[in-house]
Amino acid sequence: MMPELGHYLLCLATGLALLLGIYPQWGAARQDPRLMALARPLACALFFCVAGAFLVLVHAFVVNDFTVRYVADNSNSALPVWYRVAATWGAHEGSLLLWVLLLSVWTFAVALFSRRMPQDAVARVLAVMGTIAFGFLLFILFTSNPFARTLPLYPVDGRDLNPLLQDIGMIFPSRRSFIWAMWASRWRSPLRLPRCSPDGWIPPGRAGRARGPRQHGCF
Repeated sequence: MMPELGHYLLCLATGLALLLGIYPQWGAARQDPRLMALARPLACALFFCVAGAFLVLVHAFVVNDFTVRYVADNSNSALPVWYRVAATWGAHEGSLLLWVLLLSVWTFAVALFSRRMPQDAVARVLAVMGTIAFGFLLFILFTSNPFARTLPLYPVDGRDLNPLLQDIGMIFPSRRSFIWAMWASRWRSPLRLPRCSPDGWIPPGRAGRARGPRQHGCF
């Protein structure tokens, strides 16, 4: 039942990411505040759905649910519990889901901490991040679903985690994914904004480099 819940949350997140990629961008193009206002609640809902799906996958590893093919291929009942948790992103399917989770974390952060940005700028930034998330979620669902079952036949025990990943130094790939997801939010911020902001707003990441006329919102 739990893996089906995780799959359902992924499907729901895919739909939310699609809406996030369309409605706010459309609203910014038409200068419709009602459509642009959808960006923040959609971003928050996307985060909670992806986080829920990831926690369901972690639960499957912790309880040794070998009816899930991804768990059976990358875990074992003899593994310590912290290795089982780490095995969640120890292979292709889980690492993709982790990347989408980190991207949704940054999308959620942009939605929460962008109150001083113009509404159309926030709408465009979140729409682009939603489009990226939609592409990854669609790829996960159709080619790399971590919740695929081994039923009706399933192994008594799993194959075990890759020995190369059973080292504390292998935390580096997850840190790298965190940084990549962060930059997805930063380099999209100046996208398709007017060259001179009427209110003097400078996109994040450029304010520290502002010199001369850039201090007045021109870039």
